[in-house]
Amino acid sequence: MANIDLELSKKITNILADGIKKNYRDFYYLAYFLSEDEELAVNTVKDCIKAGIYNARKIQDVPPIKTWFYQDLIAICDRRKKSERKHTNLYRNKLMKKMLDLDIIKRATFILYFYEEFETARVAKILRLKEAEVQQNLKYIYKELGLKNGHCKQDESKIDEMLVSYRTPSVPNYLRGEIQDVIEHEQAQNVSYFTRGRRSRFIRSVFAVAILVLAAYLLIKGNLF
Repeated sequence: MANIDLELSKKITNILADGIKKNYRDFYYLAYFLSEDEELAVNTVKDCIKAGIYNARKIQDVPPIKTWFYQDLIAICDRRKKSERKHTNLYRNKLMKKMLDLDIIKRATFILYFYEEFETARVAKILRLKEAEVQQNLKYIYKELGLKNGHCKQDESKIDEMLVSYRTPSVPNYLRGEIQDVIEHEQAQNVSYFTRGRRSRFIRSVFAVAILVLAAYLLIKGNLF
């Protein structure tokens, strides 16, 4: 932590901000798929961005944007009480409707693997699972959806239709503006954090010097008398 300064934090948060603006639609699609509600999806995306920019003050290198944000996004959705989750009729695809009967982690597994096209090792990292557990989740999904193995020609056609349905929710027009507000607010908070830290370190240094000067004065005075 001591090696991270304001300029490094600014650089990292700027990179994160660019990545967020580039990928926020994908963040929203996943948040909506897991929460089935526009307001919950928007709030989840904003909460993830707040956490991401906040944590930028603690890191020295920029992690893969989607890996980092998806970890928080899925964790937030998974912690949410079942009573808070909604049920949408927006997805018309029959297999997508079946997906909504699965738990959050299995839904996320499917999207990360097929929509994002992440390798199972990366999916496992995001979901904080063993790779074998991800592979087991995929087998379970295939069985529940009546798919053979997810990669044969017939399965691929069905999955393509599912992914079209996955992008059905319209991303709210106001979301980009709210995301920009969150980014600017968190960036200002980070600047304030480092400014306070510098001021605090300066005061401690002055105080330490004053103590040393006083000690030296008392020592000299004691020797004189």
